[in-house]
Amino acid sequence: MELTFEELRDSFQSRGYHKQPLCLDGLPEKHKRVTLDIFRALVRERDELAEVQTRLLARNQELSRDVQTANRRIKDAEQKTQSVDSRVQTLSTRLRSADQALRDEQASHKLTREQLTRARKENQQIKAAAVQHRAVTDRNAERLRDKIASISMSNLKSLVPDIRIASPAFMAKAGSSSSEMITEQQLITAEHKNAALIETTHALKKLAVDAMTTLYEADSRLHKIVQVEVDHEKSTAHARGHDTDSLLSTTRLFPPLRPLVTQDTEETHPARQRLTALSRAIQDHVAQLSQWAAMNRVRWGKSGDTAWDNHTEIDQELEEVEDQLQSIQRESNADQVIDHQADKPLERTDEFKRRRTSNV
Repeated sequence: MELTFEELRDSFQSRGYHKQPLCLDGLPEKHKRVTLDIFRALVRERDELAEVQTRLLARNQELSRDVQTANRRIKDAEQKTQSVDSRVQTLSTRLRSADQALRDEQASHKLTREQLTRARKENQQIKAAAVQHRAVTDRNAERLRDKIASISMSNLKSLVPDIRIASPAFMAKAGSSSSEMITEQQLITAEHKNAALIETTHALKKLAVDAMTTLYEADSRLHKIVQVEVDHEKSTAHARGHDTDSLLSTTRLFPPLRPLVTQDTEETHPARQRLTALSRAIQDHVAQLSQWAAMNRVRWGKSGDTAWDNHTEIDQELEEVEDQLQSIQRESNADQVIDHQADKPLERTDEFKRRRTSNV
């Protein structure tokens, strides 16, 4: 709808284009129409220009807000990158110190093994010398007995020729001493084998307990990560009962009066039950973390932000470094267990003691 002359005049005066009211008196009608058309075109152009300026101002403000948000996000990403770099440097320092400690520990273990080997050789030499000395002593004792028997028999015959002295008792003594020596050697060999089996069993039990302890520590770390990263409602809804490590002991996992894990007792043995519970807990926590990571990946992927990708790659590198540290620590613990079990003295069992007593 076109504006009339009065509306144009009031609009010009209200906008301050002219202080006095517009007057077209004295102009021909044709000139009035041309002038009014020009005024209407100028007003429309002015209104369009004002509307465009308003839109440009709003768009400029929106772009300014977007620029501020982008700068803030870039600043946060830089701070996260700096913190991650500091963590990587700390882990690198810890890794170097752990490598140095591992090398020192390996050197000390090597010296300990050499000393243990020398001690074992000396022990074997002492045992061999003891056996030889005992054999020589037994032979000397037998010769002495034979000599005493012959002298006694000759003396008695010279004194009382009619009395005959039987000497099979001395022969029986010699036969019993030789059989006792063979039985003693068999007992020593059996005791050595039994002691080696006991030592191996203790080492295997200790390794199994250490492996379960490592699994429990990994499960605890996963549980803490789930509590920190996953929403509180989800973590409380899906979290399983997380017990303490009071049950991770050799006497509880391998009771003395209970047989080892076989096909018949693999579902009822405490060690197998504990291992099954730990594996299930780790699987549940890994599944929760995988679901949480997938959801975050989808959310960050829609926004097109590359800072999340950098953060994820750095976290993966940190996890690899921590895995290497844990593997180094497990190898060091395994070496300590083997060396500690190798230093234990050999013990005699009750069965062999009873056999020795019965033979004697």
